[in-house]
Amino acid sequence: TNEYPKGSEWRKWDLHVHTPTSYTWEGARDNDAYKEIIRKMNESDVAVFAITDYWTFDGFKKLMEINAELPENERLKKVVFPGIELRFDILTDEENPSDKTRVNFQVIFNNDDGNGLHRAHQFYSKLNLSSTKKVISRESFIEIAKEYSDDVLQKLVGKTRPQCKEDEYLIAGYKSCHISYDCLMEILNNQDLKENLFIVAPWDKYGGISKIDPILRDDTKKNLTKLSKALESTSEETIKLFILDRELLASKQWAQSWKQFLDGKEKPCVCGSDAKKVESIGVFPNDKSCWIKADI
Repeated sequence: TNEYPKGSEWRKWDLHVHTPTSYTWEGARDNDAYKEIIRKMNESDVAVFAITDYWTFDGFKKLMEINAELPENERLKKVVFPGIELRFDILTDEENPSDKTRVNFQVIFNNDDGNGLHRAHQFYSKLNLSSTKKVISRESFIEIAKEYSDDVLQKLVGKTRPQCKEDEYLIAGYKSCHISYDCLMEILNNQDLKENLFIVAPWDKYGGISKIDPILRDDTKKNLTKLSKALESTSEETIKLFILDRELLASKQWAQSWKQFLDGKEKPCVCGSDAKKVESIGVFPNDKSCWIKADI
């Protein structure tokens, strides 16, 4: 029998959801919080979600563990992909130096064959933190943060060295650590990983690629854009620019340069809820929704 008798269908996808394991989570962090996430996903009109916690896959694993313990009628009815949110060592260009941020991005793993978490761990094991040889772990974040000066710690967690405990150092590490572009490119030499992951980077959101100077760092901006399978944006103009909309480009003096920047290839734009609390899951910003046509 044909598994997809209707072929591909348009459905809503939310590819940017956090859980209580993200340091940015704003709600409860107990088992009931994960049950509430499952309930919220099931009630949502969104068909597909991706869990993209900062620096960890533990939230996805916990969600699956809690889900397996629920009665059949309360379990997840939606597709949920494992993912992670990271940040590059690359800074945006801002007039005010204090506004500079590192470019964030999400990596989402194909789980069609049930090997998504295995791929995620493969990927994770090869990451090094902040231009060091330290692998991602609680201990690494703490060790790196313990080297920070009082001024840096004050900005990150509101405390100085004598006031910081392990948990404060951990949060400081979470907030400031990064990975190098070269480290990621080396990982993508693994063809199986490269073909089974999906990188989304913000364009005109916080920590977005658009804030990188197109003249002074055109190569950096282009490389990050090329690396991304999709750009995160809710701007109508941005969406049209990335699909090389002829009518819009006809009104731009820099249309030819833009086409060259994209190597003449269209790229989709997506948006996610970036949910950091249960009630935000499946709720898209600026009254925009992300529709993707696919078999799931």
